[in-house]
Amino acid sequence: MITDTDVKKLITEFKKIFPTKEDLKNELKRYATKEDLKNELQKYATKIDLKSELQKYATKKDIEDITDSLVIRLAEDIGNLIGENKSIEHRLQKVELKVFPQA
Repeated sequence: MITDTDVKKLITEFKKIFPTKEDLKNELKRYATKEDLKNELQKYATKIDLKSELQKYATKKDIEDITDSLVIRLAEDIGNLIGENKSIEHRLQKVELKVFPQA
C-alpha cells in the first residue's frame, strides 16, 4: 500500500523531473512574441514603401523617350549646321569670285 510519505517522495521526484508552470513561463520568455515580431518588422520597408520610392526614378520607357528626342534634336542641329556650312561656302565662293575674278 502507498503511504503519504511515498506520495510526498513521488511529488518531490516529479518536481525534479518535470517542469512546473512557472518554469515553463520563464522558459517562454526567452522567445519572441507576435508583438515583438511586428515591432521588429516595422523597421523594414514594405512593398508599398518600395513602390513609392521607385516612382521617383526614370523607367526604361522614360529613358528611351528622352534618348529618342535627343537623337532627333541632334540630327536636326547637324542638318542645320550642314545647311549653314553650305551657305557659308556659297558666300565664300561669291567673295572669291569678286576678289579673284577668273577671266
